[in-house]
Formats: sequence, C-alpha cells, structure tokens
Amino acid sequence: MDCKALELNEAMTVRKFESHYIIVFENSVKKLTFQSKVMQQEFERIVAQGSIESDSISEGLLKVLCDYRIVVPMVDLKYKNTTFDRTAKFIRSAYGQLPDESVWSKRILILGAGGVGQIVLQHLAAAGFKEFTIIDCDTVCPTNLNRQLLLSYREVGQRKVTAVKDRVQSLLPVNIVAHDIEIKSVSDLDGIVAATPVNLIVCAADYPINMINRIVATVALKRSVPCCFASVGLQIASVGPMLVSEDSKQRYLSWKRDENDGQTIYQSRLAASISFTNTMTSVLLGFEIFKFLTGLGSCEILDRELFVCGESGKNIYCRKV
Repeated sequence: MDCKALELNEAMTVRKFESHYIIVFENSVKKLTFQSKVMQQEFERIVAQGSIESDSISEGLLKVLCDYRIVVPMVDLKYKNTTFDRTAKFIRSAYGQLPDESVWSKRILILGAGGVGQIVLQHLAAAGFKEFTIIDCDTVCPTNLNRQLLLSYREVGQRKVTAVKDRVQSLLPVNIVAHDIEIKSVSDLDGIVAATPVNLIVCAADYPINMINRIVATVALKRSVPCCFASVGLQIASVGPMLVSEDSKQRYLSWKRDENDGQTIYQSRLAASISFTNTMTSVLLGFEIFKFLTGLGSCEILDRELFVCGESGKNIYCRKV
C-alpha cells in the first residue's frame, strides 16, 4: 500500500483518553485501542503532523488507519482547483473511493425545466455529471421567478429550455441537448430517447395531469432505462420512486392505472407554489440520483415514493411500489 496515495480524512476528530482514542465522524464514533506502545506513538506522530508522508509507517498501522477510514485515498491532482475538486474530496471522505470516471458521462434526461427540474439539473451538473437532455415547452414568465431560481427578469419572454440551458452552461462545463416540445404521448418521449439514448429519465413535469408519469414509465420500460419521479404539492413533496427493474415499472404502471379508476369530474393544475418546497424536493431527488448513478451509498427511493413535509422537511411516510 502506497502511503503517498493516502492522506488523513478531513471529516473526523481524534480524541485521546488514558487507554484509548475516540475517532469522531459526522455519523459515527469509533473506539481505537493499541496494544503496542510503538504503534501508538507512531499513530500520534502521524496525527500531530497531519500527514502520512513518512515511508517508515508500519503495515500494521497502515491497515488500522485504512480500516477505520482515518486515512483515505488522496484526490487526483488533475482535479485540483477545478469544479470537481470539492466533489472529489466529499466522495473520498464520505465513501472512500471515487467511482469510475465513466459515471460522469452518463446522460440524464430531465423532463420539465421548472421549479424542480432546473434545480435538479444544476445540482447534478455541479456534482460532476456532464451530459444532459432537457425537455420543456414553456416560456419564461414573471410568475416563474419565485421558485425557478436559475432564471431572472432578463430571461422573461425567452423559451425556458433555451434560458436554462444557456444559464447552466455558463456556470459549468456541461453538454445539454434541449428539446422545446410538449410531451403528450409515449411516441413524443420515445422518439427523443431513441434519437439520443439516455441512462436515466427524470420526470419533474406535472402535465398532462394523470398521464405524464405513465408516459415516462412506459418509455423507460420499453427502452430498459431507469426512471424516477418528483412532484410538489401545496405543502407535501413526493420524491421517487426510482424504477429500475421491468417488474417495478410494470407494477408502477398498474398502480397508476388503479389510482385513476373512477370518473374525475374536477381536477385543477395547482398554481400555488413557493421556492422552499421546490428546492427541498429538488435537493432530495438530486442526491438520490447522485447515489444511484455513482453506486455510492444507498438509494432511499429505489422502488419507494417518499412523502416529505415542506414546512418541517420531515419524511411523513413512504409507499413501496
């Protein structure tokens, strides 16, 4: 094991007691005891100098440091002072190893570039993903600006996909394919996915009411592509589910058909909306997408839809597909 490829974990505190050490991480605490006085002194020297540059470190101590995640892989110098520098350090400290670089070239299709879609896009782009397809059919208007935080008065009157694409590409080195089209049918969305294959479909659209989720799940099933969903109500946000398997997509479609049984005699399109619930929903969805595509951590919305209170941020309940 090469000491020069490792460094101390930034996300920890080491506390010394008479007979042991306590290693405090953000979400865990570990007790460390040394049987060897030599190893203990070696450990304290490393912690005191804040590095493990010495080639004289013993294999036994190095194994302990790695097992306890006191040391982590050093971030590649090619990321230094780039937009990916802090993301790489976050992944290294939180998860240990960076995923394969091909992860960042996975294409993410985001349907709906409004209060949820554009913020999910911005967060995923900032996290390191490079390839996106966005779909929307609206024009930027002043009523968007209370929650669609990438936009400003300068973009009022512009087509939304163009404004969002230009804004994100001015902030980050990403490639965005934009489609200014209303998705009314399976064939509308399927044609776009067929022309430019994607690795994930994100549904952040709410129209056509009662149809758009089924359209997305049907295309995802046909193309064997994962898909996920999010929506914002007045005070409750829905995040998920993330559907991967053929069975889960078929169950979801059946679920949606059952939900729409009976005759709907009135249903409006909710106009009331505010930035807090939209941004909360976007951040929760974006992080689950990040974990799912990188394989880091556990995707909490895999085959599950979470319902979150917009006022408290608490998970109220979930339902499994």
